[in-house]
Amino acid sequence: MEGIEVVVGRIGKPHGIRGEVTVDVRSDEPEKRFADGARLRTEAPRGSAGVPGHLTVARTRWHQGVLLVAFEEAADRNVAETLRGTVLHVTLRRTCSRSGPPTAAPRWCPSSRPSCPRSTSTGAGSWSPTGPVSWRRCPTRTERAVRLDYLTIFPDYLDALRLSLPGKAVEKGLLELHVHDLRSWTHDRHRTVDDTPYGGGAGMVLKPEPFGEALDELAVDGATVVVPTPAGRRFTQPLARELATRERLVFLCGRYEGIDQRVLDHVATRAELVELSLGDYVLNGGEVAALANTKPASWRGHEVPPVLMSGNHGAISAWRHEQALSRTAERRPDLLPPTAVGPDWTIEPAVPADAGELWTLQRACWVTEAVVNDELRIPALHEELDDVVAGLGEWRTWVVRVAGRLVGSVRARTEVTERGEVWEIGRLMVAPDLRGRGLGRVLLEHAERAAPGSATAYRLVTGAGGEANLRRYKRAGYRVVEVLDGPAGPAVLVKRISAR
Repeated sequence: MEGIEVVVGRIGKPHGIRGEVTVDVRSDEPEKRFADGARLRTEAPRGSAGVPGHLTVARTRWHQGVLLVAFEEAADRNVAETLRGTVLHVTLRRTCSRSGPPTAAPRWCPSSRPSCPRSTSTGAGSWSPTGPVSWRRCPTRTERAVRLDYLTIFPDYLDALRLSLPGKAVEKGLLELHVHDLRSWTHDRHRTVDDTPYGGGAGMVLKPEPFGEALDELAVDGATVVVPTPAGRRFTQPLARELATRERLVFLCGRYEGIDQRVLDHVATRAELVELSLGDYVLNGGEVAALANTKPASWRGHEVPPVLMSGNHGAISAWRHEQALSRTAERRPDLLPPTAVGPDWTIEPAVPADAGELWTLQRACWVTEAVVNDELRIPALHEELDDVVAGLGEWRTWVVRVAGRLVGSVRARTEVTERGEVWEIGRLMVAPDLRGRGLGRVLLEHAERAAPGSATAYRLVTGAGGEANLRRYKRAGYRVVEVLDGPAGPAVLVKRISAR
């Protein structure tokens, strides 16, 4: 008989004053692994001291979908706090047999348990501390499990994810589900997660501190964070296919008047941020206020806009209205009347006679980029009219005119790389006085639709210091893959082209 140690859980925050702790369960048999009297080996986090080598379970209970465990070695909250981050192990007895999977498939694995070394007769074995094992086909490389994390104040609401098709996907090893109670990252006796908004108004806003601690502990860096909100992009089948290519999705589920805007701004610096709307109807989560902020005034370097703390309710109302129009025009211009968004834009191929106006628009737009990136060597600023004319022959270029005035442009062409053809998009420009009305998004989508069928990805370059531009491109599905050594960075962003 041999054995192997497997991880069954990770200790989170203390809960209450009696020494209970939350446990992020990593086993499909939590009732058995955390039964009263169970003895678990510990692996203390780096830098921790005083964690005993083993912990003995005194009692357990479920609370709002979270397993709470009290250990005999932790009599109060202070001791429980020292256990935070400790990984828990058990030893499974290995009983490798010659009874393999039910059919001669290429690879079979025991359901939710590690397989034994290959047997000489059947090519498979079994892991079982108690008896027979049910078999399932192992996921292939193209079927790697996608991890889904849900951060919510109502974890029981998401129990349905274990049923029907999502439940079957979990059983087959295609999905890995983790539901987290946001209140686990609070520190007051009432487990408060909301507060009143700056600037006044009805409703409450979800506080940034619990989200910040949760995002740190869940290590979301590099993941794709999805925020369901009426202010987001409409959820469509192409967007669903695009998100299906991600290895990990973290959902921040808002309630009341929404999540403090600074949480989203913070997320955008660490991960890909996707704000999406399921449709034009009201759900239990309530309407999400545009750019809502609550206490404290400063959080992780993100400040509340001064106008919200000015006490001038007229200025606050006007600012909120302006921000709401700007966000709606950028993400859902179809919800606004033409007078609010702008005239009907007609995108047309550029002609040589447009070169002079393109040169002027280019100078106007890249002055802003130079200021934002503190860099005057940006190539677009130093091009002459002849360079613009030459570019019209090398790129497919489109322009938009309003009342005869050229107010926007974008260009694209095919580039051949080691990984295949890439649709290079560049010189996305909108007249400074018309920014914030959705024209940039319209031009970007137009350029994307013009990509040849042989292209495998979109690519564009922007200044590494232009945080606003980076956020816009991330919302459109682009991810930074490289920061070059040159003027203004620059940052290279790529978006994979879904099947069309």
